[in-house]
Amino acid sequence: MALRENGVIESVRALGASSWYCLRYHVLRNLVPTLMMIGSLRLGSFMLEIATLSYLGLGVRPPLPTGL
Repeated sequence: MALRENGVIESVRALGASSWYCLRYHVLRNLVPTLMMIGSLRLGSFMLEIATLSYLGLGVRPPLPTGL
């Protein structure tokens, strides 16, 4: 929602750009770095959860890979 209220988005809309153009070229380009940061933080916690379950003996059985 903060990206929607951005001045650049309002300017492009005022110039007559379509909603798809604004979404594709302005919103998604500004959203990708945030999603990459959230994904990398969640990947670390996911790996820690897998290691914890394996340590407790509740993980994947030995012949199978973990699936990371």
